[in-house]
Amino acid sequence: YQACLTEAFRQCPQLIRRWITALSEALYERSLRASVPAEKRQLQLAVSALKSSQSVIEEGFSVELTRAIAEDTRSAAAKKSSRATRSLSSISFDELELMGDDQVQEAMDDARFQQQLLAAADAGLAGLAARISTVQGSRVVQADRNPLRPEIISRALLALIRQLPADPDARARWLTHGAQLLGNELQTFYASLNDFLAGQGVKPAAYG
Repeated sequence: YQACLTEAFRQCPQLIRRWITALSEALYERSLRASVPAEKRQLQLAVSALKSSQSVIEEGFSVELTRAIAEDTRSAAAKKSSRATRSLSSISFDELELMGDDQVQEAMDDARFQQQLLAAADAGLAGLAARISTVQGSRVVQADRNPLRPEIISRALLALIRQLPADPDARARWLTHGAQLLGNELQTFYASLNDFLAGQGVKPAAYG
C-alpha cells in the first residue's frame, strides 16, 4: 500500500504537467476559434495565467494531495470538506443565501468539475480500486476507501487552484475546460498504478 502511494506521488508532477499542457493547448485552440474579441482575450489570458502558475501547481499538488488523503482517512466527524470543494447538492439553501454571488458561482464551478472528472476517470478506475482494496486487507472492493479516487484528486487540485492569485474568470475556464482532460490523464495514471501493483503480485479484490 505504501509503495503504491510512493509511486503515485512520484508520478504526480508528470500528471499535472501533462494536464496543464493539454489544457493550455485546448484553451489556445478555443481562442483561435472565438469570434468575439473579448472572449478571445479572456481565453488568452487564461492560458497565460495557467502557464505562469504551472510550477506552483506542479510543486504544490503533492502537498495538497497529502493533506486531502489525510483528511479522508480521519473519522467521519472530522473529515468534512470545505464549502469550496463540497458537492453542490450538499449545500443547503440557508448556506447559499449567506454566500455572495461569486461564492455561489465558485461552488457551482467546483461541483461541476468534480462531476465531470468522476465521469471521465471512471473507466480507468476499476482495476486500481480492486488492487488497492486488496493491499488494504479487504477481499471485496471498497471503492470509497481508495485514497487516490477522483474525489480526492479533485479536492486536492481545487484547494490548490483556489489559493492561486489568478483571475477568477481564468480559474473558472481552467475548470470548465480541464475536467475531461484531467479525467483522460487520470485514466493513464490509474492504469500505471494498477500495473505497478500487479507487478508486485497483488491480486484484485472481488466486485460484489
